[in-house]
Amino acid sequence: MVRPQELWGRRSVAIGVILVALAVIGGIVLLVAGGGSGGSGSNSASSLSELQDKLLQRTVVVPSRGIQVRLPSNWTDTKRSNVIRARSQSGCVVMTLSAPTAAGNAKGLMRDSVKFLRGTYRGVRVRSGGTSPIGGIPTTSNAVTLNDTKGHSVSILLSVGTGKQYAYLTNVTARPNCAADLALGRVVLSSVQYTK
Repeated sequence: MVRPQELWGRRSVAIGVILVALAVIGGIVLLVAGGGSGGSGSNSASSLSELQDKLLQRTVVVPSRGIQVRLPSNWTDTKRSNVIRARSQSGCVVMTLSAPTAAGNAKGLMRDSVKFLRGTYRGVRVRSGGTSPIGGIPTTSNAVTLNDTKGHSVSILLSVGTGKQYAYLTNVTARPNCAADLALGRVVLSSVQYTK
């Protein structure tokens, strides 16, 4: 039999886990939304450009798909089958950029991506992340939380953008307590360019 003190202790832990997960989701949504900025558009663009130049030392490109992203020197990346996978130094944030299908299939790509996550992982919860450009193209996002194969909580920003030729899939995965990596990930995401 569970004593009342143990029950409240478990509830407190569960509430804490939920609050951490919500904070990570909020951080990920801010990656797309860009947060509020008090300055003018040109000042903000200039500040962002300076920040990118300071923090992002190298560029990774998939020319055939029109994908380009700038990364910090301590992030690792792989390019395979026209997909860029970038990982923060701690491994707390992983970003995947791809153009897997034609532009006309953008809605189906989001639907199939969510279906894949639901079929692969447990505890999948999806909520709208709204619309905001990523890589210079119109993009729709969903904020997803799930439990990975080891039972760890993971938050995902799943975004599909429509280019002229391709539908672009941007996937940002983060684990709890990733505030510093998420802040840097926001700068990385702002450097993405989708051009086809």
